[in-house]
Amino acid sequence: SDLDHIGAILDESGEVSFPHARHVMLYDAWQYWQTEESRLELSRLNKWGPDSHVIGWKMYSKVRDSMIFPQSGEEFLPGFQLLSAAGHRYDHSVVKVSSAGEHLMHLADAVNHPIFLENCQWCSKYDANPVQNEETKTTLLNMCAEEGMLVSATHFPFPGLGYVQQEGDHWRWLPVE
Repeated sequence: SDLDHIGAILDESGEVSFPHARHVMLYDAWQYWQTEESRLELSRLNKWGPDSHVIGWKMYSKVRDSMIFPQSGEEFLPGFQLLSAAGHRYDHSVVKVSSAGEHLMHLADAVNHPIFLENCQWCSKYDANPVQNEETKTTLLNMCAEEGMLVSATHFPFPGLGYVQQEGDHWRWLPVE
């Protein structure tokens, strides 16, 4: 729910940018946003700036009627699953796409750089809960390696697509060329 992920929900005039779009958020993550008290707590836990939760709630409120709230791992469209990936943020999630026996995992901000594959206990200064983030990275990287998934890693060097290979107690990034 960082503003760099949801900032385009509204246009410059405060109207919904894509009025016919459907928006997806994990049910448990949506629960964080239901009261001002929980939004303030989420803002504190996620180390956001003072108005980020207000801006986020304004955006979510405007698209509430077009939102889908699956449980973690539940398909929200055929072949599309949203998976809980708490750690970077308490309400963070990743997307797994499956088609014709092939899988792609979009890691979003769960893993921010290839160096975190070799040093899973390291974290970014932006990770809200480093201990939980290490557990999440381990789970996701194991899943990617075991299933031989193509991985989309937003913050990795261009094109940010590759595979994860297990090597002992860590992983290695194998970029698509």
